Amino acid sequence: DNLTRYIGYMCIEKIYYLILEERFKEKQMCSYLFNMLKNSIQSEYARLPHLSMYFLGRILHELFTPQSTMYPKILLFPPTTAGIDFTDVPMFYSFFCSSSLQFRQEQNWLLQTFMFGCQGRS
Repeated sequence: DNLTRYIGYMCIEKIYYLILEERFKEKQMCSYLFNMLKNSIQSEYARLPHLSMYFLGRILHELFTPQSTMYPKILLFPPTTAGIDFTDVPMFYSFFCSSSLQFRQEQNWLLQTFMFGCQGRS
């Protein structure tokens, strides 16, 4: 189990360094998300919750899909949080108490994230 986590952490670190070396529009936001993840880890090779990692993956996916209706909402996520709280549901209240015209799409996006994120072991 520790070996698997070690390999996972090394993959994340390699991706982070690749992001730093490349030039692309979303570079600053991507590196910020990776730094948030790095700063949120309490111990060496800690087990990270599947739902939180799936959520971050979906955020990264949305960053590279600017035509998505979720793109403007996703851009608001990282600057409002200093780190990732692995015991909290990110953006839950902002999506479920939203007054935007796309509130159903926001709720569906979050519910799909829960549905697929909870299918993994945590």
